[in-house]
Order: sequence, then C-alpha cells, then structure tokens
Amino acid sequence: MAHNEEQQKNLRIMSELAIQINNLHFGYSQKENILKELNLMVPEGAIYGFLGRNGAGKSTALRNILGLLKPQQGNISILGKGSVAIDRSLYQEIGSLIESPSLYNHLNARQNLNIACELRGVSRDRVDKVLEDVGLENAKGKKVRKFSMGMKQRLGLAIALVHDPTLLILDEPTNGLDPQGIQEMRIILKNLQSQGKTIILSSHLLSEIEKVASHIGILNDGKLVFEGSIEDLNELKAKESCVILKCSHVAKVDSLLGNAAEIIDKDHIKVKGQGKRFIPELIKLLCNEGVDIYEVVDEKPNLVQLFMHITKR
Repeated sequence: MAHNEEQQKNLRIMSELAIQINNLHFGYSQKENILKELNLMVPEGAIYGFLGRNGAGKSTALRNILGLLKPQQGNISILGKGSVAIDRSLYQEIGSLIESPSLYNHLNARQNLNIACELRGVSRDRVDKVLEDVGLENAKGKKVRKFSMGMKQRLGLAIALVHDPTLLILDEPTNGLDPQGIQEMRIILKNLQSQGKTIILSSHLLSEIEKVASHIGILNDGKLVFEGSIEDLNELKAKESCVILKCSHVAKVDSLLGNAAEIIDKDHIKVKGQGKRFIPELIKLLCNEGVDIYEVVDEKPNLVQLFMHITKR
C-alpha cells in the first residue's frame, strides 16, 4: 500500500514538471566528463534561469534535453515522456533557440517564417501572431540582412514559436544584445510565460536572469550546486547578509558578538545576521552595553556575489 502511495506521489510530481533530469552524465570523450550526476527539475509554467560560467556545461545539458546529444548515463523526462528515444510527436511540443538563429538574410521576416512553417508542417496562419509576440509586426517585410542583432534574436525566437510549442529551450537568448534589446527580450519572455509556456534559458548574465526568472538552477563544473525558486534564492541571500556598523567601542562589540563579528577598521565592524528582527535587536543590545551607533548599513549580496559564493563553496 505504501509503495503504491509513493508511486502515485512520484507520478504527481512528474506531471507537474516540464523537464526532469536524474543522474545525467555526458562527456565528449572518455577522459572528459562535462556533466556529472546532473539532477534538474523545471516546473510547468516556470521561467527557469539556467546559470553557470562559460564552459560549465549549460549548452551541453540543453543539447542532451533536445536529443541532439545522447546521455551516457541517466534519465531525461520531458512533459512526462523520456527523451533518450525522442520521437517526432515530442518535438511538436518543443521550441528551441540554440546559440545564434539560422536565418535567410536575403529574405524578409515573413518569408523566413513561411519557410519555418513549411518545415514544421504547420499553417502559415500563425505567422502574424508570432511576429506580434516578438515585436516584429512592423518589420515583417524588411530584409533580415538589415536587422539589428536584437531583431535577429527575436526572429529566431519567432521561428521557435511558429508551431505553438508548450516548452521553450533558449540558449543565451540575450547574447550580444544591447541594454534595450535585453529589456525587450525580458518583456517578450514574461508575455510568453503568461500564455502558459514553460521556458528554460541558459545565461551568464546573472543580474538579468534575476529580473525575469521564477526559478534558478546554478551549474558548476558539470554539477547543479543550487536549484530553487526566486523566493528560495532570496532566503539564501538573507542568510548571507550582514550589517556594517559605524560605532564606538569596536573592540567591545567584537568581544560581545564573537564569531558573528569582524572588525573592518577602528570605527566600523561587520556583523553577520538574518531576519527582520535582527537589526533592531542588535542595536538594542549594543546600546544597552553603552555602545553608540552612528551608522547602520544592511548589506545583502546580489546574485553575482551569491553565485561566486555558491560555486566556490
């Protein structure tokens, strides 16, 4: 009975996941293991930011998910189906943009999409819709060779959307874009999520991913070293936060707080802590001990700092 309940629980969890990877190993040679025991879970309806340094294995992992590379060990499930023996019906549920889009520069945007429709075996009726979704409705007759980098990336995304997939897999979709192009891509991704699509996107632009993602996975040396929601990430930030105090009697504060404190100079001391009540309680304690507080700075690490801390750890 207990075994059946556990099976039902696992099936329910799998049905709520767009992608699930268990114990994935992959290397381009026997001596080089790029992915090592990779476990990953992408919830349905999420924008999943897949982060890591260049060479961490992000693109390799995405190619394994798409069936472009065959896992040497482990299991991949996409929308409840295994992708090791991927079939054409599963491809109809997936749109992908890996690295730079392949476009016909001598043709316009509409013509590029018409070709994509032919290759996908779908009606051209969706062309105007996807052009609108990516903000190219006013440039549909313009030759692609006259497009900016941002416009080319958006056209590549439109091609990935032309068959109305459930799942989008995007490898560095903001690569090479200027700040305006990055902001435009962020708005597009949020709109696609509101339409019910699940999006996994790899990137090394950590601060940008933090603005758009609902879930984060951090890959380091082929292993996932953090996975969770943005709320989980914020909780981790709180644990890594500290307070910088400008005060009198720095040595006394150091003695009172022990390992939680670190002297910066004769007027400043760093205190580790977390939670909303931490700062008022700290100030009350020190004032009761005769310490004068001149300045309090609450320091929380940004995603870049947190990433460096997690990957070093």
